[in-house]
Amino acid sequence: MVHIRECMRKWLPFVLMAAALGVSPAQDVASPDAAELDLDLVKLKKGPKGRQREAMRKALLLVHLKQKETWLAESTGEAALHLKAEISFRRYLAAVDLAGCPEEFKRAFRRYAGLLNSFEEKDLKSVRDFPSVPLQKAGRELFRVLLNYRLE
Repeated sequence: MVHIRECMRKWLPFVLMAAALGVSPAQDVASPDAAELDLDLVKLKKGPKGRQREAMRKALLLVHLKQKETWLAESTGEAALHLKAEISFRRYLAAVDLAGCPEEFKRAFRRYAGLLNSFEEKDLKSVRDFPSVPLQKAGRELFRVLLNYRLE
């Protein structure tokens, strides 16, 4: 019996505080079980635009994973391995599956990937030898499309 009293004395304040916070009247505007508050995003997720959005998300996730591989190769400190990974990444950008994506995204992504792929492999001895390309305008176009589909 003494053991139960000690446990109650130690843990009862925490249990009461947790219970009080759970039913506190100072909540946000929406109820806690509301799934989505952004109605524009809810409308965007449903229907054909939602499928296009998910296709874009899938393509961008695969690009991100491939880019992580390049960053890992860079962290090894081996210049030849880093160069090989960078070439592989840039070639991968040109071959990304964009099925299901909207045309404006495909156009912007291919333009961006095309600029990154404008090099001759035989001219490269290190990553620094890649030609500089004006990515700013192509990047802004791609970013604008992503913002339209709420893929920040």
